[in-house]
Amino acid sequence: MKGKKVNNNQATKYIGLGIGLILLFTLFYKLGQSSAKKALPLKVLKKAQAQDAQETEKKGIPYQVEALSFNPRIFLYHNFLLPKQCDYLINLGSEYSISADSNSPYGAFLLNHQRDSIIKDIEHLIAEWTQIPIENGEVMFLRQTPAGIELPNHVDYFYGPDSEQYIGDQGNRLASVIIFLEEPEQGGEVYFPEAKIKIPCKKGDALLYFNLKADGSLDEASVHSFAKVVKGNKWTLTKWLRQSPAYHQQSTVDDHKDAVA
Repeated sequence: MKGKKVNNNQATKYIGLGIGLILLFTLFYKLGQSSAKKALPLKVLKKAQAQDAQETEKKGIPYQVEALSFNPRIFLYHNFLLPKQCDYLINLGSEYSISADSNSPYGAFLLNHQRDSIIKDIEHLIAEWTQIPIENGEVMFLRQTPAGIELPNHVDYFYGPDSEQYIGDQGNRLASVIIFLEEPEQGGEVYFPEAKIKIPCKKGDALLYFNLKADGSLDEASVHSFAKVVKGNKWTLTKWLRQSPAYHQQSTVDDHKDAVA
């Protein structure tokens, strides 16, 4: 009788252990699924869609977020900014000696306007859309590109033997956001050869693309170019987003040959 009791107890323990393992496996599986979802670019769209009702009411302009590619990850937010917001940013160019009359491209980090209320609003919009904290962003870069200028294939992330001095504690450039402030009459499109996608420069639209893969490795498919501006001027505002909080001050990063996209 005692032997039977021992066997029953052992059986009960094994059954309990089996159930416990199943529950533990299920818990880890769900946690894994949750973590995976956080890494997926789809969350970017879901977050944007959750806020778009408020943004649409505020702007009074139809919006649309498009997932253009998942290899590399590219998204386009139509009417991200109002025309008057775009014009305000272009006017800031005069304070940084950026002139639309120039025959060469010129840009500057908006160091003197980090506390500007409109700049802050845009910072928050970008953070809400990308789900990347404001602290991870570099200072915004305003750029003017006149007719006749193009930018060949390049990447935004840092690489090569000297890359560590630019990466630092902030990590590499995880993603980039380009806001089109003024569209040229002809040309100036952004082209991703690996995805075979060409994005026109429509005033107020914002382009988001990831320079790193979900595992943090460099995404070589993120290589892109800017087509020649055939007629008119192109104005853009670029926000580079790091893997970790970045310092908000100009650094040697703008001297890097691949720093300014």
